[in-house]
Formats: sequence, structure tokens, C-alpha cells
Amino acid sequence: MATKETLSQAAQFQNNAGATGLDLTVMPIKLQQIFTLDEVDNFNDGAKDPRWITAPSQSAPQLFLQVVPNVAAAGYGLHNTSYHFAQILKLTANKGISRIGLRMSSYPAYSAPGNIIVEIRTTSGAAGAEIPTNVVLATANPVPANTLRFLGGTPPIVYFTTFDFPQSVQLQAGISYAIVMRLSQTDFNQFPVCMYAEYGAAGSNYPNGRAVISLDAGASWTAAGQILDFDFQLYESVANTQPIETGGFLQFDYNSSPTISNETIFNSSRGSIELETRFICETISNTMPPYSDYFVPFGPAILGGNINSPPLTDVDRESRLIWECWTNWCPYTNFLSFLPFCYGANGIRYWWSQSTNQWIQDPGAAMRQGIFLSNPANIPITLKCEINGQGIIIKAYKNDNPAQIIFQTGTSPAIRQLDNYHLQLAHAANSDGGRTKYDYFKLSGAVIEPDSGEVILRRTYPIKTKVTKYTMNRILPTAGSKINIKARSGDTLAALQATPFSDLPGGTVAGNVETGDVTIAPGLLFDIKLEFVKASPSPLLNSFDFTTTPLAVDEDQPIILSLDEAGPGLAMVTSSEEGLSETSNTRKLMDGDTDTPWTSLNASDATSATLQVSFLTPAGGGDVRTYNAVILRNTNIKNLRVHAGITTFFDGEILDDDVIIPFPTVTMPVVQLEAKTTKVPNQNKKIGELYCGQILIALPNFDSYTPQRELFESGSFRTLGGKLIAYRGKNKYAGKWRIILTDSPSKDTVELIFKQNPLITFWPEPKARPRDLFDVGWKIESLPFAYSDVFKNAGYTIEAEVTEI
Repeated sequence: MATKETLSQAAQFQNNAGATGLDLTVMPIKLQQIFTLDEVDNFNDGAKDPRWITAPSQSAPQLFLQVVPNVAAAGYGLHNTSYHFAQILKLTANKGISRIGLRMSSYPAYSAPGNIIVEIRTTSGAAGAEIPTNVVLATANPVPANTLRFLGGTPPIVYFTTFDFPQSVQLQAGISYAIVMRLSQTDFNQFPVCMYAEYGAAGSNYPNGRAVISLDAGASWTAAGQILDFDFQLYESVANTQPIETGGFLQFDYNSSPTISNETIFNSSRGSIELETRFICETISNTMPPYSDYFVPFGPAILGGNINSPPLTDVDRESRLIWECWTNWCPYTNFLSFLPFCYGANGIRYWWSQSTNQWIQDPGAAMRQGIFLSNPANIPITLKCEINGQGIIIKAYKNDNPAQIIFQTGTSPAIRQLDNYHLQLAHAANSDGGRTKYDYFKLSGAVIEPDSGEVILRRTYPIKTKVTKYTMNRILPTAGSKINIKARSGDTLAALQATPFSDLPGGTVAGNVETGDVTIAPGLLFDIKLEFVKASPSPLLNSFDFTTTPLAVDEDQPIILSLDEAGPGLAMVTSSEEGLSETSNTRKLMDGDTDTPWTSLNASDATSATLQVSFLTPAGGGDVRTYNAVILRNTNIKNLRVHAGITTFFDGEILDDDVIIPFPTVTMPVVQLEAKTTKVPNQNKKIGELYCGQILIALPNFDSYTPQRELFESGSFRTLGGKLIAYRGKNKYAGKWRIILTDSPSKDTVELIFKQNPLITFWPEPKARPRDLFDVGWKIESLPFAYSDVFKNAGYTIEAEVTEI
């Protein structure tokens, strides 16, 4: 009747009797790592550190052509993958095109599916009648359609969505080209992406172009009616010196309209995600910037994984983003806005909602609200990100005074875990007229890791238990690194703590798995200590399990229990497969017949089945029970979790078909069994019988047991031990047992149990005949004195008769 408890989740190691020097927040378990926060550049030498990388070849897009209506704009819906729009263009000079801007809108905002695809193609046809060919010269990085702004109002807002090309596209003067716009996914809700364009003479249309449309995915093209040109922008690649190092600062200037992205990477891997920086905002111009967007990712961000040279695509950046804090400064509005974000371990993007004072799933641009600091010019601002448990806290204060808090988040959900972190700044264009000057950056530096650490796993049982084996899945990255296993046992907490730990003999190693025997005395409590010793770096523990057997089972001692907690009429059983009502199938779990088992509907090991036993009053209402054991008989289940809500009593493997699972005494309204796998893979899960109750005692110094079978007809009566017993059936079991040479406390304990429990369950031979388990009436006799004066310390004798009722 052995069981194997498995610890493979961080939370299971956090429930311990003591730990030092270990990181128990995530798997694998390892020595705790503390990172120093080192200043990486104070910008005092006047020469920008080459690790500050702005863009490949230090180039950035610069606007050189823009077509936009002077009077009115026409919207043209693009909501089907068969719809292709194209703008024909002809340049007067050779240009390397690195970015295209298109005046696009989505209604309602942020609802369109899929991506916007933008291509540059060659054309065919006579001058003034050109149409796109299928020859694609370049394809821009796709933009998710649900990120488009809603440009509502009269007249519509003048705003361009930009599309960047991975490499510049060389266009020749005097040759016609086509900008083709299409969707990757049809919008079945019929909320189109809207392309803005010029009507007839309503504006200064582009003399070297024309607007054409295709309704059959480019198979044929026609002029777009009265629309002369779609609104568009062209950018060329020019040298970019941003940011500059001057006056002890790393300085970002935004003094042109529209602004360019000065995305910057600090090319230095870090082992953690903490950061501290200090910056100052200055005014260059406080005129209204016509192309500003006040909520863009300017400000520090920490990314994981490989360091990729900027510019980064939105998709790449989001896939590796750990946290960021947008810090956008617009002198015209005279506000500095902060928007903190992070990615959870569950893959969800979270935003700190200052109004509700909590981290919530990012609702998107339409629902966000920044944290504003008015009139921030020339005020030193310190921004920090600190690790707190498995989450982070982001905070900012001004004037070098931590008491002058601008904002401080609460602890975020557990954050995304990646390898090798690095700093990234200014992913998108910032508002014009503002300058941001960074005074210093402190990033996670050297790792401080202790030479050793330990965790003590403590378990308590209602009867003496033997720990027999262990299995450890660990990685020892360096010769000399090791995880030592020590153990101790005791019958009381004081005795346990007074007992020194014993080293366990070395186990058998196969790859990363070590298996060994545990050689400590049985007890009611035991501790297992795992000692981590590093050469360098820390050893890693992926999982640890240990096998236990109740001593009474191993030595075949009779066990006296109180198991009426889950008898017929006293509880109801429901399952996750069959719903909230008890069924004829779930009733088999407690019908007293091991040969008619409850059986799951699904046979896959990939699908768990959860059984809930709800305790009832005699009137059928909800009730609570006090219990410290679950007994399963005739089961094929292998991996099982026993719990009540979030409280887990056992999580591991059942190694026999009949098993007793003891745990510390609890009082609960339910007990739940999550059956995960079967001993033979992918069978229907089966349990022949379930008992829930208390283990009262394993008979000490047990000497003899004489089983009998009494044949009585159903309904007959008999006086047993002064009690009138009504038999519920026939072919009842009876027995006599005797304890000799027991001491006075043990004798008193046995007698008290019988006095306090008029109805008990007797399990005479849990190892040899584990299915002979039955409720009994009893009579008990004991000698009230020791054998003789000479042998008065020899002990007491107890004799008892039990009969099934």
C-alpha cells in the first residue's frame, strides 16, 4: 500500500519547515540569485558608448513626400481579402524608400482582424493608365489591423499609419510604381478599414499618380471613380545621429514634424530585469505638433532573449517584452504621461490602472489612461523597476526625493521568464518639441549566489509511517555541484527537532535522475532536507518524490478506524464528467461493493476526472466532517491528487490497487479526488470503493487474531457486549484479538478509543487481506493489573471480540 508524493511545482516547495539560500519561486529550484544594480554609463566622457545602437547603419526614415487633401477627404472601405487598393506614383529623383505612411482608419476603432499588408510593385500600361503588376519589389512589415486609430470627426483627423520596410527599396526617377494595400483576413463584421483619399478637385492631388482598385485580388484593376489619389507619405533613409551624448546626458531630441523613431538598444545582456534611471525633460518648441501621438512607447523597456539590432518590429518586440514604462513628453500640452506595462508568465499583457489601483489585462489604447505630471520641464525624475516575489513594482519620483512620489504600482502578476535581458528605448516616434535627457542607467549587474542552500520538507501522519525511497530529477551543471539528501523522524515535534539529520546512502544515477533508499526509523513526523552545494553555477532541481508506507500496513497490524464520514446517506458524490448531481455511476463509489466500481467516461490520460464527495446531515443538508485519511480499494488509478478546494492533502502516485492515504487531520465540507492517469495508460479510471474518516490507532504489540464467520439471517437480533445488535445482512465477520505486554499508556489509549467510539471500523489484516474491512460492534476485556509483583513492569494484556454489524 505504498504511495509516492511528487513535488514538481514551486508552490509545493514553498510549504516547508525552513529554507535558506534557495529561490523557491519558480522551477527549477536553484540557489538564490541576487543581482547588483550597476551603473552602465554616466555619459560624462562626451563619447557615446558603442553599445548604444540606434539602427542598422545609423539610418532613420525622413519624410520627403506627402499627399493629403486641403479641403475634404473621402473614405473608401477595405474589408475583404479580395479588395486591393493601389496608389500609382512617379518620383522626380532617385530615392531609397524605407517607410510608407497611409492615412487609414478603422471603425469602430481597434475592431478589424488580421494585418494590413503593404507592398511596392512595378506597373504596366500607358502613362496616366498604369496598373500594378504581380511583381513585388518589397513588402513592408505588417501592421495589425486592430491597432489602427479611429479618425472620426469632420474633417477627419489627419493621421498616418506607418509601414516600415526591412531594407530600403530603391526607386528610380521617372518610372511608375504602385503602393498596394490589402488585408490578410476578411472582416466578417463588415467594419472596414477605411482608406482616405482626394475627391476630384477638392484638393491638390498628386500630379504623377492615380488611385486604382481591384475587387478580385489583383486579377483586374480599374480607376477608383472620382477618387484621384489615396493619401500617402514617402520616407527615405537618412543619417541619424540620435541619441547624442552631451553635457553628461544621453539626449533624445524631437524637433521636426513629423518625428522619426530613435529606437535604441543597449547592447549588453543582463541576468535580471531591474532598472533605475534618472531623466529630465526640456522644451524645444511648445507649438502644436500636427502629427503627434501622445501615447507611444518612448521610455525604458526590458526585453529578453537575443539582442536584435533596431528597428524592431512590433511583433518581435512584443514577443520578448518583459516590462516597459511609456514616458511621453509633449510641451504643447505641458504634461508628461506614464503608462506602466508588463507581460505575465501566462502570456497576458498587463497595464497598471492607477484609477483602480491594480494591474489589469491591457484594455488597448482606447481604454488606457496615463498617469500625468503637469509642467515637468527641468524636473529630475527617477524611474525604477524592482523585483518583488515573482512580480515587479514600477515607481517614479521627482527631485531626487523618494517621498515626492509620482506613482508606484502594486506588485504585478508573476512575470514572463526569458533568458538574457537587455534595455531598449524609444521604440516609436515621440511628440515634437520635446527633449528627453537621461542622466544615468543602472541595470542588473553581477550575480551574487551563495555557495550552498537548503530546504526542509516536513510531513505529518496520523499513524507511524515509513519513508522507503526517493527519486530526484536534478541537473549538476559543473563537476563538484551536488544535492545532498538527509532525513530524520520522530513521534513528536520535540523529538523530531532533537534528532540530528542522517545522511542517506548514495543512490543510483541514470542521466539526471537519482534514485535511492531512505533508511530512517518509522515515525509520525519526518523531515527530508535537500542541501544544494555549488561548484559553479547552482545545481538545478526539476522534481523530487518520495515513497511512503504506513508501518501498520507493512507489519500487518490491525487498524481501528472511524470511517462513517462518507457512508451511504451521509455524503453524495458528483463528478466533473457527469455534472452537479449524483448518478448511479458515482454512487458506486460508496455502495460497499468493490466489484462494482465507479468508472470514468473518458479513457485518456490527458484528461483528468475530478470526484467531489460532499458531506450531508441526516436531513440531506450540507455538513462538515473531521478526517485524516482516504482509503481507496480496487482502483487502477496511478496519478492522483486529493484535496479540498485549494488545500492539497496528497499529490502523487498510487503504487497498489488498495491504498490508505493519511494526512494531518482537517475539518472540511468536502473531499475531492482528481484522478489523472491509470497504471496501464489510457484506461477508464476506476475506484471500487472510497472510505473517508479518521485513523484511530494501529494496535500496539499485536499478538494474535482469530477470524470467524457467523451466519445469521437478515433481520435477526443478538446481544453483543451488552448492546442489542440488528444485523443488516448475513454472512457476517467476527474475530478475536489479543495484545500482550503493552504498557499502561497504550492500554489506556486503546480503551479510551473503544469507549469514545461505539461504532468503529476494523481492518484486521491491511497487508495480507486488505479488502476485509468492516464496521463492527465490540466487547473488550483487559487485566487491570500487571502480571505479578516480580514482573509488574512486564505489561498489560487486552482481549477483544468484534462482530460485523
